[in-house]
Amino acid sequence: GYLRIATTDAQGNYTLSGLPAGTYTLTPSKGGYTFSPNPPSITVPPNRPGVDFKGYDKFPIVFVHGWNGLIRDPLCNQVEPDDYFEQIDEQLQAANYYVGYARLNSTWCGTPAIWRNALLLDDAIQHAKIVTNRSRVILIAHSMGGLVSRAYVEGDKYDDDVASLFTFGSPHQGVPTDVTTLLALRAYLDGYSSLGEYCSDEKQEAACEFTVGMGIKEFNENYSTRRDGVNYHIISGAAPFLPRTPRGILGDRLLQGSDDGAVQTASGLGLSGDLDRWQTGEAHADLFGPNNYFANHVR
Repeated sequence: GYLRIATTDAQGNYTLSGLPAGTYTLTPSKGGYTFSPNPPSITVPPNRPGVDFKGYDKFPIVFVHGWNGLIRDPLCNQVEPDDYFEQIDEQLQAANYYVGYARLNSTWCGTPAIWRNALLLDDAIQHAKIVTNRSRVILIAHSMGGLVSRAYVEGDKYDDDVASLFTFGSPHQGVPTDVTTLLALRAYLDGYSSLGEYCSDEKQEAACEFTVGMGIKEFNENYSTRRDGVNYHIISGAAPFLPRTPRGILGDRLLQGSDDGAVQTASGLGLSGDLDRWQTGEAHADLFGPNNYFANHVR
């Protein structure tokens, strides 16, 4: 057989010339990088003008979106994650991260239990690993997505494949009473006499897992083991006045830190060990806007 080695130019182009007719396997290599396609080899005829490879020197990122149950949509359209996360995905792609999305099942018509959506997150993680030939990923999760991520990372199907978990405005210890009132209103608009009846119908089963009195305690009992080797980062906004009631605003004053409008910054994870906690200047719905956390922290 023939072994030829070529070094790329500054633009990443290379040339292999003078090869006899036949089929060859091209394998890219660079210290600290993995390459796609995976396995990083491709068979080409000698007259092919070029082959493109993508190299990755960072863990891939998987975005995990939140609950979509308050938006009235009779067509039950699912979230488009690329729009949901605004420009943050483009910023990270520009920083040479591979970006993938968990496409959770969450619409006005129904959101299943969090553990069921964790199976869809698992699918997205496995895909990102295959595309990049990396063994672990970084999860960036908003709102309910943080609980879905924990249900995967702390669950029995975990495959030791998450390096870091960033949760933005996730109700790790439940949503404030103000938000529970919104959930009850949502149940009323759907024709239910109470939030409990709404939950028992399993139409929006996940929504009831957010509440302090009905679901989050059981959730934290089911997912109570913080995984070794996974860095947890808790990020919440510092906008306490909307949609808080006067009682909720007073409660904010008594909490450690302020509130992003849906989740207290002091909510933590209900788990032992040190956690990174950060505050942004944005409310729950705008955590990924122009002043997002990653604008000043991406490396």
